[in-house]
Order: sequence, then C-alpha cells, then structure tokens
Amino acid sequence: MKYSSVLFFFIIWLRVGYTQDSSSNKSNVTTRFYIDAYYSYDFNRPLTNEKASFVYNYKKHNRINANLALASVSYKGKITRANIGLMTGTYATYNLSSEPGLLKHLFEANAGVKISKNRNLWLDAGVMPSHIGFESAISKDCWTPTRSILAENTPYYENGIRLSQTSKNEKVYASMFLLNGWQRTRILQSNLIPSLGTQISYKPTSALSINWGTFLGNMKPDSIIQWRYLNNFYAVYQMTNKLGITLGLDHGLEQKQHRSTDINIWYSPILITRFQTKQWAFAARLEYYQDKSGTVVPLINDQFFQMKGYSLNIDRKIGKNNLWRLEWRYLNNTSPYFLTGSGLVSGNHSITTSFVFEFIK
Repeated sequence: MKYSSVLFFFIIWLRVGYTQDSSSNKSNVTTRFYIDAYYSYDFNRPLTNEKASFVYNYKKHNRINANLALASVSYKGKITRANIGLMTGTYATYNLSSEPGLLKHLFEANAGVKISKNRNLWLDAGVMPSHIGFESAISKDCWTPTRSILAENTPYYENGIRLSQTSKNEKVYASMFLLNGWQRTRILQSNLIPSLGTQISYKPTSALSINWGTFLGNMKPDSIIQWRYLNNFYAVYQMTNKLGITLGLDHGLEQKQHRSTDINIWYSPILITRFQTKQWAFAARLEYYQDKSGTVVPLINDQFFQMKGYSLNIDRKIGKNNLWRLEWRYLNNTSPYFLTGSGLVSGNHSITTSFVFEFIK
C-alpha cells in the first residue's frame, strides 16, 4: 500500500505541474520508453548460465533477454521538477535483488524544488541515479555496451536528499547528499546511520568535463560500524568532433574491523577511447580492478581479486530511435576466478550484442 501511495503522489505532482504551465503552450512533461534487448555468449560456458558475481548487466549467458525495459515520466518547471521511472529486465533482477516488492522495479522516483530566486539552487529528494561514476544503467548513454568492473561495483542508484547548485555560466556544478546507504532504497533497522556524498563537476570548455565524487558511510550494523570512504575521479575530453577519451579512477577505503585503524583498500583505473561518425561508433576500453581483501568484489577460494580487462565494440545507429551494438571483451585475473564446467580458470572471453530502442517525447 505504501508503494502505491508513492506512485500516486508522483502522478499528482506531475499533473499539477503540467496544468500550471499549460498556458505557455509548451509541455514541461517528457515521457521516455527504453528497451535494451541482448544476447551474450560467455566462452567459459558457466553451468548456471550466469556470468561472474561482479557482473550485473547482461548477466545471462547464451540467452536472449531484456537487460533493461524502462518507462519514465519527467516534469521540469521553473521552480519544481520530478521524475518517476519503472523498469524490468535482468539488470533489475540482479542489481536490485535485495530490494523488496515493487522497489525491485523502481528506476527512480524523486521530486525537487528550487530554493533560491537568484541562484540555480535545488533541493531534491527520493530515489535518483547515483552521483558516482560516468556510466549508468542505460547502455545507450555509455560508450561501451557492457559496464566496467568499476561501474558494476559502485552504486547505480541512491535514495536520499540532494542539495545542488549550478553556476551562472554553467561551468561548475556542486552537490551534497544525505543518503540511506550504498545503493539502498529502504532503510534497514540494523543500519540507521545515514551516509554522506559530494560531487563537483567542472566544465572549462564544452569539450572537457572533470568530475570528483565522494561517498562516506557504514555498510555494517550500527553496533559494529566499519566506515567506508570512496573517491571517484573521471574526466571526459572530446578532442575532436569524432574522437573522445574518458579517464577514470576509483579509490576506496574501509575499516577492517570496528574501531580499527587498519583499513582495506581497493582501486580501479580505466581508459576508454571512442571514435564516432553520424551512424557509426567504435570504442576500446582498458581497465584494472584490485580488491585483494574482497571488500567490494567477492573472492573465490580466498584468492586475490586483481582483474585486467580489455574490450572492443562497434555501434550502428538505425534510424532515429534504434541502436545496434556488438562487443568483444576479455577479462583476466591473477588467480583462477571464473567458474567453468571443469573448474576455475583465470581468463574469460565473451561476446555481447544488443539492440536498443528509445522513444522520447
């Protein structure tokens, strides 16, 4: 009943906002329908037909599935704004497996109000896309079809309050967050301490964007607090109209035990280059992820997680609303990690193809 009330609230919010602005003959309501269907083949042929534990997108092996099917409505007025989106697909199944009921299908549900007449200062609350990283659950908005290990193991969404401001020249964006936790919609009774986050983006030119995001929170019950701190850096530079480069780095720290000064460390650098024309795009990715203690990525047989990754992909726009993508990816760990029918191996080849349809009005 409480989830139905939330949906009802957002429908009324959007309707009221639309009515107030209808006199301008311009609709401030945007609808979006998005479907990302895929087929992925893992050459290790896992017996469960599921890829490794640290993968949440395009999870199924040798099956045709919808990774993400999304329907959303957005409203943006002069002093209010709101978004609501419902989804299904294997991304929702695996990435939101710990969420109850309807929350497993909630992509976002947030509302905001402008709190300053003279500044572009907003206060938003609800479920919203994560402020960490340059990749999202929507493949069409990412340079590569599959997500990096870095993206798969940081939040895709967050629930809380955001205070944000954009400078008058729109070159600087800054925000602060009070959150339920690390990718968590509901509040757990065993963990009531809120998490904190920040984000600063700087765009000195239209071709360059530099971002720094942070997260501070506790992943354990309140009685045995173990603080986690994450720094996320990335820069996107469009060198020419056709050639672009993205550089990223995650660096995380977490206490080994309650009140301990000893910490576990993980980090992940990444480089993606992309060349695009009106109809075609080609991208290459180099990535590395080290989490020796298994703080974020589960360990197999207590072996170190030190994963290198390489991928190449080609994209083809088909008409206005469609996109076809094809990717080869190779991952290699320093010790056997990937499960096969004959045991564990260090390397993993996979091919993923997807077809994306998007309609926005």
